[in-house]
Amino acid sequence: MNLKIYAQRLSSAVASRKKSAFDDLCFDLEYEQLTQEHWPPEVFAFVLEALRNPLICNLPGARSFVLTLYNDFDKLTHEQRAALLEAFRVEADNFGDEMLRHSVSDMVARKYSPKVALETFACWADAASSNLRHMALVGIEVLLMASRLEGVDLVRAQSLLVSLRHP
Repeated sequence: MNLKIYAQRLSSAVASRKKSAFDDLCFDLEYEQLTQEHWPPEVFAFVLEALRNPLICNLPGARSFVLTLYNDFDKLTHEQRAALLEAFRVEADNFGDEMLRHSVSDMVARKYSPKVALETFACWADAASSNLRHMALVGIEVLLMASRLEGVDLVRAQSLLVSLRHP
């Protein structure tokens, strides 16, 4: 796969600041993965680098990168899923686009196991970063609305939600 073309398209998308340019780029990236059992490391790295770029993550349309991975989540390896979670945590302060933060939270809440999602949101809730706290709030709301938790995990999520809403 020739990522040079995608890098050029990404540069053009950033220059144009058009959400549709990001949508089209990510759709084509995802389409090329249809026959793949797993996302190739170089393609995953390309998406991860985009999510590590503050310039990109402040633009409307940046969430397209998350939506592309969301749609193909089952094709991500365990290592890629772990790397993605870590990138979300480390780069959260660069996620200036609110829809990007919402997409990240939704992905963690719906695609990762409920236990992993809750632990992730609990860590984010304790962070000093307002973006991480916002993502934890949204993610916990999604976990609760999707009825993905039971018992002590449900009680813990409800408690975290209260503490995030009323710091």
